[in-house]
Amino acid sequence: MRASEVGNTCSPESYGLLKLWQDWNRTREILSGNGWEAGLDRGRATQRGLAIRHRLDQNARTTKVAVSVNRRLITLFHAMPFSSLGLSPSLLAAIEREGYSEPTPIQEEAIPAVIGKKDVLGIAKTGSGKTAGYVLPILHNLQQAPVSQYREPTVLVLVPTRELADQVQQVFQTFLPALSERLVCLAVVGGVSINPQMQAIGKVNILVATPGRLLELVEKNAVRLSSIATLVLDEADKMLNLGFREELKRILALLPPQRQNLLFSATLSEDVSLIQKGLLKNPQVVKIAAETDEIDLIHQLAYLVSEEKKGPLLRYLIKQGNLKQVLVFASSTLKADGIVNKLLKNRIHAAA
Repeated sequence: MRASEVGNTCSPESYGLLKLWQDWNRTREILSGNGWEAGLDRGRATQRGLAIRHRLDQNARTTKVAVSVNRRLITLFHAMPFSSLGLSPSLLAAIEREGYSEPTPIQEEAIPAVIGKKDVLGIAKTGSGKTAGYVLPILHNLQQAPVSQYREPTVLVLVPTRELADQVQQVFQTFLPALSERLVCLAVVGGVSINPQMQAIGKVNILVATPGRLLELVEKNAVRLSSIATLVLDEADKMLNLGFREELKRILALLPPQRQNLLFSATLSEDVSLIQKGLLKNPQVVKIAAETDEIDLIHQLAYLVSEEKKGPLLRYLIKQGNLKQVLVFASSTLKADGIVNKLLKNRIHAAA
């Protein structure tokens, strides 16, 4: 959006802020430059950026336009190139080939910490780029790591679902060709035949697994976890919600005590907090707050009721308001089925 395009539609304060936003865009190439002279220019641009940000902070509450500009500016102001995070040249070349322009906030903080062999607690919403935030530094570290022994992977990524396992494996596969070492990543999940997985797991360096299938493979002596140097728990909150608590305890008991632990979750629930306290040692905490957009078209209303009154209240609201389309969220599949059964008994069409 150009400042001239909004000059007649917003306040003078917002118009001035948008002009500052344009000026900031002109400094982006300076901030991403290299060399001694570029460093001096970056220093000047940084000073100007701080001044712009100060003005935006002072005026951000005046209009929604100013708030929007403030968010975009702060995001860009803090953005760093991947080359500043300590990744190897081969991985940087692969990142460029894949079209990644600059790291997301969680990548910017998590990548150097993982490279430094620190434990990490990452709290960020789905879609924040957290998978690449641990995949890239893990691959970087594996370039200097000893070769994995037969049926003894050195990296274990635990995930709650088959879909996430496939997604994580795909990200690893995207960047594996950039390494001179020939490393192998395999995803093992339930719901399919275990025999092909048992055969393929022999020369695996990086194992992505759902907890149940991993324990099956351990019981069949298809894999040993005694050489795991890096453990990743991805979407830990969902893993606990799906009932994998006991499986996690059994798996953790099989791992060597000296290892790097990385825990990523969309929320820091009480259960996740308990796990991280027992699992992580002096972790670097990376918490990326979700942007809260102002949505004026949605009317929000909360009812504080006891557990046994939730169902009757829901049915009353649907009937009283003659609601035809309603989306109901439940904490588990079992609860969702129970809600549907009660609605159907009360002649309200529903499905889960």
